[in-house]
Amino acid sequence: MQPKLPQDERYEQRPDGTIRRFRQQTPPAQSTYIPQPPPDEPPRRRKREKHRHRRVWLYVFALIGVAFVAVEIFRYLIVPLLVQLHIWTGGRL
Repeated sequence: MQPKLPQDERYEQRPDGTIRRFRQQTPPAQSTYIPQPPPDEPPRRRKREKHRHRRVWLYVFALIGVAFVAVEIFRYLIVPLLVQLHIWTGGRL
């Protein structure tokens, strides 16, 4: 008994009992591109790309900022906690 098959597919039964499926080729999609007339004014010039060395300086300044924040966290958060721990333990850590 053959299983119920979709309409867009065909099957072939081989002598060894396996079933092979053939798919129908779907037509390519129609393009929806509509050509436009050229604009009255010429296109604007592209903005010049920044050179690589300028981007490198941005990375340098970002790293300096990260280091500054790390120092501030260490100075105002870690050091007071270490001092308080030293006080609580009586100097024996």
